[in-house]
Amino acid sequence: MKKTNLISFLTACFLAINILTFLSSCEKNYQKEDLIIFDPEPDNFVEECLGNGKLINYELVNSLTAGQIKTIVGSSFAPLIKNGVNMYKVSYLTLYNGKAITASGVVGMPDTTINDQTMVVMYNHGTRITEADLLPSGGFDLISVVSAANGKICFAADYIGYGDSEQVFHPYLIKPACIFPVCDMIIAGKEFLKKEYNLTQKPYLTMYGFSQGAHVTMTVQQVLENNPFYLNVVTLKGVALATGPYDLHDNALLPIIGQETYPSPSFIVFAFISYNNHYKLRMNMDIIFKNSYAQQFLDMIAQNKTSAEIDAALPKYMAELFQDDFRTKFLAKETIFNYLFKINATYKGWVPRSTTRIYASPADEIVPYANAEIAYNTFIAAGSESVKLITLPPVSHVNSAFMAFADIISWIDSGCSANY
Repeated sequence: MKKTNLISFLTACFLAINILTFLSSCEKNYQKEDLIIFDPEPDNFVEECLGNGKLINYELVNSLTAGQIKTIVGSSFAPLIKNGVNMYKVSYLTLYNGKAITASGVVGMPDTTINDQTMVVMYNHGTRITEADLLPSGGFDLISVVSAANGKICFAADYIGYGDSEQVFHPYLIKPACIFPVCDMIIAGKEFLKKEYNLTQKPYLTMYGFSQGAHVTMTVQQVLENNPFYLNVVTLKGVALATGPYDLHDNALLPIIGQETYPSPSFIVFAFISYNNHYKLRMNMDIIFKNSYAQQFLDMIAQNKTSAEIDAALPKYMAELFQDDFRTKFLAKETIFNYLFKINATYKGWVPRSTTRIYASPADEIVPYANAEIAYNTFIAAGSESVKLITLPPVSHVNSAFMAFADIISWIDSGCSANY
Protein backbone atom coordinates (compact mmCIF):
# COMPACT_ATOMS: atom_id res chain seq x y z
CA MET A 1 0.00 0.00 0.00
CA LYS A 2 1.48 3.35 -0.97
CA LYS A 3 2.03 6.06 1.63
CA THR A 4 -0.50 8.52 0.23
CA ASN A 5 -3.15 5.82 -0.04
CA LEU A 6 -2.52 4.74 3.54
CA ILE A 7 -2.90 8.28 4.83
CA SER A 8 -6.22 8.68 3.01
CA PHE A 9 -7.26 5.28 4.34
CA LEU A 10 -6.45 6.26 7.93
CA THR A 11 -8.36 9.52 7.59
CA ALA A 12 -11.40 7.69 6.25
CA CYS A 13 -11.19 5.20 9.10
CA PHE A 14 -11.06 7.95 11.72
CA LEU A 15 -14.16 9.57 10.23
CA ALA A 16 -15.91 6.23 10.14
CA ILE A 17 -15.09 5.63 13.78
CA ASN A 18 -16.56 8.96 14.81
CA ILE A 19 -19.78 8.33 12.89
CA LEU A 20 -20.23 4.79 14.15
CA THR A 21 -19.51 5.75 17.72
CA PHE A 22 -21.88 8.64 17.97
CA LEU A 23 -24.68 6.76 16.20
CA SER A 24 -24.82 4.18 18.93
CA SER A 25 -23.72 3.68 22.52
CA CYS A 26 -23.56 -0.10 22.15
CA GLU A 27 -20.26 -1.53 23.36
CA LYS A 28 -19.86 -3.67 20.23
CA ASN A 29 -19.30 -0.56 18.10
CA TYR A 30 -16.18 0.21 20.09
CA GLN A 31 -14.74 -3.24 19.50
CA LYS A 32 -15.21 -3.70 15.76
CA GLU A 33 -12.19 -5.43 14.30
CA ASP A 34 -13.06 -4.60 10.70
CA LEU A 35 -12.05 -0.94 11.11
CA ILE A 36 -8.30 -1.30 10.83
CA ILE A 37 -6.20 1.66 11.88
CA PHE A 38 -2.88 -0.17 11.93
CA ASP A 39 -2.49 -3.12 9.58
CA PRO A 40 0.05 -5.65 10.92
CA GLU A 41 0.55 -7.44 7.62
CA PRO A 42 4.04 -6.80 6.16
CA ASP A 43 2.79 -6.17 2.61
CA ASN A 44 0.58 -3.35 3.82
CA PHE A 45 3.15 -1.39 5.78
CA VAL A 46 4.17 2.04 4.59
CA GLU A 47 7.30 1.63 2.48
CA GLU A 48 9.17 4.70 3.65
CA CYS A 49 8.80 8.13 5.13
CA LEU A 50 8.41 11.22 2.98
CA GLY A 51 11.68 12.57 4.35
CA ASN A 52 13.18 9.09 4.70
CA GLY A 53 14.83 10.12 7.96
CA LYS A 54 17.05 12.62 6.16
CA LEU A 55 19.59 14.11 8.54
CA ILE A 56 19.27 17.90 8.49
CA ASN A 57 21.99 18.83 10.95
CA TYR A 58 23.62 17.86 14.22
CA GLU A 59 25.46 19.57 17.05
CA LEU A 60 27.33 18.59 20.19
CA VAL A 61 25.15 19.58 23.16
CA ASN A 62 26.87 17.91 26.10
CA SER A 63 30.18 16.29 27.00
CA LEU A 64 30.72 14.52 30.30
CA THR A 65 33.61 12.56 31.75
CA ALA A 66 33.05 9.17 33.35
CA GLY A 67 33.73 10.73 36.74
CA GLN A 68 31.14 13.45 36.22
CA ILE A 69 28.54 10.90 35.17
CA LYS A 70 29.19 8.70 38.20
CA THR A 71 28.67 11.71 40.44
CA ILE A 72 25.38 12.53 38.72
CA VAL A 73 23.89 9.02 38.66
CA GLY A 74 25.00 7.91 42.11
CA SER A 75 25.80 4.44 43.34
CA SER A 76 22.95 2.62 41.57
CA PHE A 77 24.24 3.17 38.04
CA ALA A 78 27.90 3.95 38.79
CA PRO A 79 29.03 0.36 38.01
CA LEU A 80 27.61 0.74 34.49
CA ILE A 81 29.79 3.76 33.68
CA LYS A 82 32.82 2.81 31.57
CA ASN A 83 33.39 5.94 29.50
CA GLY A 84 32.72 9.62 29.21
CA VAL A 85 30.18 10.66 26.58
CA ASN A 86 29.57 13.13 23.80
CA MET A 87 25.87 13.77 23.27
CA TYR A 88 24.85 15.06 19.84
CA LYS A 89 21.46 16.57 19.09
CA VAL A 90 20.30 15.49 15.63
CA SER A 91 17.55 17.09 13.55
CA TYR A 92 15.92 15.05 10.81
CA LEU A 93 12.89 14.82 8.55
CA THR A 94 10.06 12.51 9.41
CA LEU A 95 6.33 12.19 8.73
CA TYR A 96 3.38 13.27 10.85
CA ASN A 97 -0.24 13.38 9.67
CA GLY A 98 0.87 12.93 6.07
CA LYS A 99 3.32 15.83 6.03
CA ALA A 100 7.07 16.17 6.36
CA ILE A 101 8.10 17.60 9.71
CA THR A 102 11.44 18.25 11.39
CA ALA A 103 11.97 16.07 14.45
CA SER A 104 14.87 15.74 16.85
CA GLY A 105 16.68 13.27 19.05
CA VAL A 106 20.09 12.44 20.37
CA VAL A 107 23.00 10.22 19.43
CA GLY A 108 25.07 9.40 22.50
CA MET A 109 28.68 8.45 21.77
CA PRO A 110 31.11 6.92 24.28
CA ASP A 111 34.51 8.62 24.22
CA THR A 112 36.34 5.50 23.17
CA THR A 113 37.35 3.89 19.90
CA ILE A 114 34.27 3.48 17.68
CA ASN A 115 33.95 1.01 14.81
CA ASP A 116 31.27 -0.96 12.97
CA GLN A 117 31.30 -3.60 15.75
CA THR A 118 30.38 -1.10 18.48
CA MET A 119 26.98 -2.01 19.92
CA VAL A 120 24.08 0.25 18.91
CA VAL A 121 21.03 0.65 21.14
CA MET A 122 17.76 2.53 20.71
CA TYR A 123 16.21 3.93 23.86
CA ASN A 124 12.56 5.05 23.91
CA HIS A 125 11.83 7.28 26.88
CA GLY A 126 8.88 7.32 29.23
CA THR A 127 6.26 10.04 29.53
CA ARG A 128 7.52 13.60 29.20
CA ILE A 129 4.86 16.29 29.47
CA THR A 130 7.07 19.33 28.95
CA GLU A 131 10.71 19.97 28.14
CA ALA A 132 11.26 20.57 31.85
CA ASP A 133 11.17 16.78 32.15
CA LEU A 134 14.48 16.57 30.20
CA LEU A 135 14.32 15.47 26.59
CA PRO A 136 16.97 13.24 25.00
CA SER A 137 18.07 15.99 22.58
CA GLY A 138 19.03 18.22 25.50
CA GLY A 139 21.89 15.85 26.20
CA PHE A 140 21.10 15.30 29.90
CA ASP A 141 18.53 12.48 29.75
CA LEU A 142 19.68 9.92 32.33
CA ILE A 143 19.16 6.66 30.45
CA SER A 144 20.60 7.83 27.13
CA VAL A 145 23.67 9.26 28.90
CA VAL A 146 24.24 6.07 30.92
CA SER A 147 23.67 3.91 27.83
CA ALA A 148 26.44 5.75 25.98
CA ALA A 149 28.68 5.82 29.05
CA ASN A 150 28.35 2.05 29.19
CA GLY A 151 30.20 1.90 25.89
CA LYS A 152 27.30 1.74 23.47
CA ILE A 153 26.14 4.06 20.70
CA CYS A 154 22.72 5.25 21.82
CA PHE A 155 19.91 6.61 19.63
CA ALA A 156 16.92 8.26 21.31
CA ALA A 157 14.09 10.24 19.71
CA ASP A 158 12.34 13.15 21.39
CA TYR A 159 9.02 12.06 19.75
CA ILE A 160 6.64 14.36 17.89
CA GLY A 161 5.65 17.36 20.00
CA TYR A 162 9.03 17.95 21.58
CA GLY A 163 12.34 19.46 20.56
CA ASP A 164 12.25 20.54 16.93
CA SER A 165 8.57 19.58 16.58
CA GLU A 166 7.35 21.38 19.71
CA GLN A 167 4.71 23.24 17.65
CA VAL A 168 2.65 20.02 17.59
CA PHE A 169 0.71 18.76 20.61
CA HIS A 170 2.29 15.41 21.43
CA PRO A 171 0.21 12.41 20.19
CA TYR A 172 0.51 10.59 23.50
CA LEU A 173 0.17 6.79 23.43
CA ILE A 174 -1.07 6.76 19.83
CA LYS A 175 0.54 3.93 17.88
CA PRO A 176 0.67 5.22 14.30
CA ALA A 177 2.09 8.57 15.42
CA CYS A 178 5.21 7.07 17.00
CA ILE A 179 6.37 4.85 14.13
CA PHE A 180 7.99 7.33 11.76
CA PRO A 181 9.70 9.55 14.37
CA VAL A 182 11.42 6.56 15.96
CA CYS A 183 12.22 4.61 12.78
CA ASP A 184 13.50 7.75 11.09
CA MET A 185 15.62 8.57 14.12
CA ILE A 186 17.42 5.29 13.42
CA ILE A 187 17.98 6.34 9.80
CA ALA A 188 19.21 9.78 10.86
CA GLY A 189 21.45 8.19 13.47
CA LYS A 190 22.99 5.95 10.85
CA GLU A 191 23.66 8.95 8.62
CA PHE A 192 25.29 10.75 11.54
CA LEU A 193 27.58 7.77 12.18
CA LYS A 194 28.56 7.71 8.52
CA LYS A 195 29.35 11.44 8.37
CA GLU A 196 31.04 11.85 11.74
CA TYR A 197 32.62 8.42 12.33
CA ASN A 198 32.74 6.85 8.86
CA LEU A 199 30.65 3.86 9.95
CA THR A 200 28.86 2.31 6.99
CA GLN A 201 27.65 -1.18 7.90
CA LYS A 202 24.01 -1.97 8.66
CA PRO A 203 23.94 -2.00 12.46
CA TYR A 204 22.66 -4.69 14.77
CA LEU A 205 20.28 -2.83 17.05
CA THR A 206 18.95 -3.61 20.51
CA MET A 207 15.92 -1.53 21.45
CA TYR A 208 14.45 -0.87 24.87
CA GLY A 209 11.83 1.39 26.39
CA PHE A 210 10.17 2.19 29.68
CA SER A 211 6.57 3.14 30.47
CA GLN A 212 5.31 5.10 27.44
CA GLY A 213 8.60 4.14 25.81
CA ALA A 214 7.69 0.47 26.18
CA HIS A 215 4.39 1.14 24.38
CA VAL A 216 6.42 2.89 21.65
CA THR A 217 9.03 0.13 21.54
CA MET A 218 6.51 -2.68 21.07
CA THR A 219 4.83 -0.73 18.27
CA VAL A 220 8.11 -0.02 16.49
CA GLN A 221 9.33 -3.58 17.00
CA GLN A 222 6.43 -4.84 14.91
CA VAL A 223 7.42 -2.49 12.09
CA LEU A 224 11.17 -3.18 12.20
CA GLU A 225 10.56 -6.92 12.11
CA ASN A 226 8.07 -6.91 9.23
CA ASN A 227 8.49 -3.85 7.02
CA PRO A 228 10.79 -4.70 4.06
CA PHE A 229 12.05 -1.11 3.90
CA TYR A 230 13.29 -1.07 7.49
CA LEU A 231 14.63 -4.62 7.24
CA ASN A 232 17.21 -3.16 4.86
CA VAL A 233 18.06 -0.38 7.30
CA VAL A 234 18.78 -2.25 10.52
CA THR A 235 18.88 -5.74 12.01
CA LEU A 236 16.93 -5.93 15.26
CA LYS A 237 18.91 -8.11 17.63
CA GLY A 238 16.83 -7.89 20.77
CA VAL A 239 14.04 -5.95 22.47
CA ALA A 240 13.40 -5.17 26.12
CA LEU A 241 10.20 -3.60 27.42
CA ALA A 242 9.51 -2.44 30.95
CA THR A 243 6.47 -1.12 32.79
CA GLY A 244 4.51 -0.39 29.61
CA PRO A 245 0.74 0.05 29.02
CA TYR A 246 0.43 -2.45 26.16
CA ASP A 247 -3.27 -3.00 26.81
CA LEU A 248 -4.08 0.66 27.17
CA HIS A 249 -7.84 0.32 27.60
CA ASP A 250 -8.74 -2.95 29.32
CA ASN A 251 -5.76 -3.28 31.66
CA ALA A 252 -4.67 0.33 32.14
CA LEU A 253 -7.17 3.17 31.85
CA LEU A 254 -10.31 1.16 32.64
CA PRO A 255 -9.09 -0.16 36.01
CA ILE A 256 -7.23 3.08 36.83
CA ILE A 257 -10.25 5.31 36.27
CA GLY A 258 -12.40 2.82 38.17
CA GLN A 259 -10.25 2.93 41.29
CA GLU A 260 -10.45 5.53 44.03
CA THR A 261 -7.11 7.30 43.55
CA TYR A 262 -4.25 7.43 41.05
CA PRO A 263 -0.88 9.02 41.84
CA SER A 264 -0.23 10.50 38.36
CA PRO A 265 -3.43 12.25 37.22
CA SER A 266 -1.40 14.29 34.71
CA PHE A 267 -0.94 11.14 32.59
CA ILE A 268 -4.70 10.64 32.39
CA VAL A 269 -5.51 14.23 31.45
CA PHE A 270 -2.65 14.16 28.94
CA ALA A 271 -4.04 11.05 27.26
CA PHE A 272 -7.59 12.35 26.87
CA ILE A 273 -6.50 15.75 25.53
CA SER A 274 -4.06 14.09 23.13
CA TYR A 275 -6.67 11.69 21.75
CA ASN A 276 -9.19 14.51 21.44
CA ASN A 277 -6.67 16.51 19.39
CA HIS A 278 -5.18 13.74 17.29
CA TYR A 279 -8.46 12.13 16.27
CA LYS A 280 -10.11 15.55 15.77
CA LEU A 281 -13.02 14.79 18.09
CA ARG A 282 -13.40 18.48 19.02
CA MET A 283 -14.94 17.54 22.36
CA ASN A 284 -15.15 20.15 25.13
CA MET A 285 -12.84 18.79 27.80
CA ASP A 286 -15.11 20.18 30.52
CA ILE A 287 -17.49 17.36 29.61
CA ILE A 288 -14.78 14.96 30.79
CA PHE A 289 -13.01 16.76 33.63
CA LYS A 290 -14.33 18.87 36.48
CA ASN A 291 -13.26 22.39 37.42
CA SER A 292 -11.56 23.11 34.07
CA TYR A 293 -8.72 20.76 35.02
CA ALA A 294 -7.94 20.17 31.35
CA GLN A 295 -7.39 23.90 30.79
CA GLN A 296 -5.30 24.07 33.94
CA PHE A 297 -3.21 21.23 32.55
CA LEU A 298 -2.69 23.11 29.28
CA ASP A 299 -1.81 26.29 31.16
CA MET A 300 0.84 24.42 33.14
CA ILE A 301 2.28 23.00 29.91
CA ALA A 302 2.54 26.55 28.58
CA GLN A 303 4.40 27.45 31.77
CA ASN A 304 6.80 24.51 31.21
CA LYS A 305 5.94 22.87 34.52
CA THR A 306 7.37 19.44 35.31
CA SER A 307 5.22 16.33 35.51
CA ALA A 308 5.62 16.37 39.29
CA GLU A 309 4.40 19.96 39.49
CA ILE A 310 1.40 19.20 37.29
CA ASP A 311 0.52 16.10 39.33
CA ALA A 312 0.63 18.19 42.52
CA ALA A 313 -1.92 20.61 41.07
CA LEU A 314 -4.44 17.96 39.97
CA PRO A 315 -6.70 15.82 42.20
CA LYS A 316 -5.61 12.23 42.69
CA TYR A 317 -9.17 11.11 43.52
CA MET A 318 -10.84 9.99 40.30
CA ALA A 319 -14.25 11.16 41.52
CA GLU A 320 -12.81 14.66 41.93
CA LEU A 321 -11.00 14.66 38.58
CA PHE A 322 -13.75 13.31 36.28
CA GLN A 323 -17.25 14.53 35.63
CA ASP A 324 -19.53 11.91 37.15
CA ASP A 325 -21.53 11.28 33.99
CA PHE A 326 -18.49 10.83 31.77
CA ARG A 327 -16.74 8.56 34.26
CA THR A 328 -19.85 6.38 34.49
CA LYS A 329 -20.12 6.11 30.71
CA PHE A 330 -16.39 5.42 30.28
CA LEU A 331 -16.46 2.61 32.84
CA ALA A 332 -19.51 1.21 31.02
CA LYS A 333 -17.48 1.38 27.76
CA GLU A 334 -19.93 3.77 26.14
CA THR A 335 -17.68 6.56 24.84
CA ILE A 336 -15.65 7.00 21.68
CA PHE A 337 -12.53 7.13 23.86
CA ASN A 338 -13.10 3.52 24.89
CA TYR A 339 -12.85 2.45 21.27
CA LEU A 340 -9.83 4.62 20.49
CA PHE A 341 -7.83 3.55 23.52
CA LYS A 342 -8.66 -0.07 22.73
CA ILE A 343 -7.32 0.07 19.15
CA ASN A 344 -4.01 1.44 20.42
CA ALA A 345 -3.14 -1.78 22.22
CA THR A 346 0.30 -2.86 21.01
CA TYR A 347 0.34 -6.64 21.43
CA LYS A 348 -2.50 -7.77 19.17
CA GLY A 349 -2.24 -9.34 15.72
CA TRP A 350 1.47 -10.15 15.52
CA VAL A 351 4.21 -12.26 17.08
CA PRO A 352 7.71 -10.99 17.98
CA ARG A 353 10.57 -12.54 16.05
CA SER A 354 13.45 -10.97 17.98
CA THR A 355 14.43 -12.16 21.42
CA THR A 356 12.12 -10.09 23.63
CA ARG A 357 12.07 -9.50 27.36
CA ILE A 358 9.07 -7.99 29.17
CA TYR A 359 9.75 -6.56 32.64
CA ALA A 360 7.11 -5.61 35.19
CA SER A 361 6.59 -5.30 38.93
CA PRO A 362 3.40 -6.56 40.60
CA ALA A 363 3.55 -3.45 42.83
CA ASP A 364 3.68 -0.93 39.97
CA GLU A 365 1.32 1.85 41.00
CA ILE A 366 1.27 3.59 37.59
CA VAL A 367 0.92 0.77 35.02
CA PRO A 368 -0.84 -2.39 36.25
CA TYR A 369 1.18 -5.61 36.09
CA ALA A 370 -1.63 -7.20 34.05
CA ASN A 371 -0.31 -5.36 30.98
CA ALA A 372 2.84 -7.45 30.97
CA GLU A 373 0.91 -10.66 31.62
CA ILE A 374 -1.58 -10.22 28.80
CA ALA A 375 1.09 -9.24 26.29
CA TYR A 376 3.27 -12.20 27.24
CA ASN A 377 0.41 -14.71 27.34
CA THR A 378 -0.93 -13.50 23.97
CA PHE A 379 2.47 -13.84 22.30
CA ILE A 380 3.03 -17.31 23.76
CA ALA A 381 -0.45 -18.45 22.74
CA ALA A 382 0.30 -17.23 19.21
CA GLY A 383 3.36 -19.47 19.07
CA SER A 384 6.21 -17.18 20.09
CA GLU A 385 9.32 -18.91 21.35
CA SER A 386 11.38 -15.75 21.81
CA VAL A 387 9.49 -13.87 24.54
CA LYS A 388 10.33 -13.96 28.24
CA LEU A 389 8.37 -12.39 31.11
CA ILE A 390 10.55 -11.16 33.96
CA THR A 391 8.68 -10.36 37.15
CA LEU A 392 10.58 -7.81 39.19
CA PRO A 393 10.39 -7.46 42.98
CA PRO A 394 7.40 -5.50 44.35
CA VAL A 395 8.77 -2.01 43.79
CA SER A 396 7.38 1.25 42.41
CA HIS A 397 6.98 2.18 38.76
CA VAL A 398 10.14 4.29 38.66
CA ASN A 399 12.24 1.82 40.64
CA SER A 400 11.10 -1.08 38.50
CA ALA A 401 12.26 0.80 35.39
CA PHE A 402 15.68 1.39 36.94
CA MET A 403 15.96 -2.25 38.02
CA ALA A 404 14.99 -3.41 34.55
CA PHE A 405 17.54 -1.10 32.92
CA ALA A 406 20.44 -2.53 34.91
CA ASP A 407 19.40 -6.05 33.93
CA ILE A 408 18.88 -5.03 30.29
CA ILE A 409 22.46 -3.74 30.04
CA SER A 410 23.78 -7.08 31.33
CA TRP A 411 21.53 -8.90 28.87
CA ILE A 412 22.82 -6.84 25.95
CA ASP A 413 26.39 -7.54 27.00
CA SER A 414 25.54 -11.24 26.97
CA GLY A 415 24.62 -10.92 23.30
CA CYS A 416 20.86 -10.78 23.99
CA SER A 417 20.91 -14.46 24.79
CA ALA A 418 17.50 -16.08 24.95
CA ASN A 419 18.78 -18.20 27.84
CA TYR A 420 20.09 -15.33 29.94
